[in-house]
Amino acid sequence: MIKMPEQEKEWTKRRADTLAADLDILLGDLCVIWGFCGGLTGWELTREGKAVTADDFAVAVIAADELDEASATAWTPRIRTAFIERYGRVVSDRDFGRPER
Repeated sequence: MIKMPEQEKEWTKRRADTLAADLDILLGDLCVIWGFCGGLTGWELTREGKAVTADDFAVAVIAADELDEASATAWTPRIRTAFIERYGRVVSDRDFGRPER
């Protein structure tokens, strides 16, 4: 069984001007707060211009950290939730920063 650490730090509320840079903020928080420091970048997630979904984001974070299946199963919902709380279920360059998100 995987022990989930207590969260001692708060998520960054600051926002960046671009989606790629803002994803870097979230990825930085994942590194500092939960230890997911696999080197994934916002640029990698947005370079093709496609929308980023909460599921795609969670899978990419898990893959970058090369987690085993049990750890991935335990962490995926938490990572997905962190994304959704910041962006909703999906975000793209086109709609990033709009208040109706």
